[in-house]
Amino acid sequence: MKPQEARQCVAEFARKYGGDSPAQPDPTSMSEVLEILLSDQTARFEGTSRYLEGKQGGDVLAVRAMLELSWSDAYYTVMKIEAELARRKAVEVKRFADREASGHQLSETERASRTKLEGQISEGEKVQEACKVVAEEHMNAGGLLAQEALKQSPPTAGPPRTALAFYYALKGSWIPFDEAMDAAKKVEPDAAMIQYLKAMESVQRYNLKNDARKFLLEAMRIQPRLVRAQAKEVLLQDDIAAMHAELAKLEAKSPRHPIVLMLGKMVAEEYESATALREATGK
Repeated sequence: MKPQEARQCVAEFARKYGGDSPAQPDPTSMSEVLEILLSDQTARFEGTSRYLEGKQGGDVLAVRAMLELSWSDAYYTVMKIEAELARRKAVEVKRFADREASGHQLSETERASRTKLEGQISEGEKVQEACKVVAEEHMNAGGLLAQEALKQSPPTAGPPRTALAFYYALKGSWIPFDEAMDAAKKVEPDAAMIQYLKAMESVQRYNLKNDARKFLLEAMRIQPRLVRAQAKEVLLQDDIAAMHAELAKLEAKSPRHPIVLMLGKMVAEEYESATALREATGK
């Protein structure tokens, strides 16, 4: 899938499940840029990129890098949550197939449910591919900017080193990540983004979800407005009730976040079904 096609696919999916997004103004100051970045206002990232276009200097390049990398991170997270939701739907489709193969005739309701799930899985696979393409595009742009920011910055500058570590974490290149992370921690060891990167490493490198959650909570304790940490919390939940609860927190902080727009209705639907079943069975 080409980048232009992928961006269109993502936009159409977001409109289908999240409705039309109102036009957002471009920022007019660096303080506004930093707030947009911190609060993960992804809908305003394109305008923010326009505002920053061509601006040089280590600090500004680091901000531009973080913008691109945060953009990438958001769509990688959407991709992974959608993959998990699709996996759960596939379990249900297989259950229908197994029942049919064993000689049970499916009811009209069951056949309709299977058809609906199969359609959602197919649609989800396309969206996952599109999100991956969009995420990689922004990741590569962010990596170039982070490397240039490092060249234009003094050895004591933390943001370029943190941005470079972010890039390697997204890419899954863990040896250069270790080097970049060590350099970043020497400059700003108590930064919220350091905790966030530790969380990314915990889940992506070591598959340690509990450790990742602890680092995310610490990141949000240090910087309560770090919305991307709340977005990652949605991904890390194992059951639908916990995922729904964390999604509600994300929506309260960022109503137009891609996870909310693209997956909010699906998570709500699965949660409502699980709740209804629990109430019906008294469990």
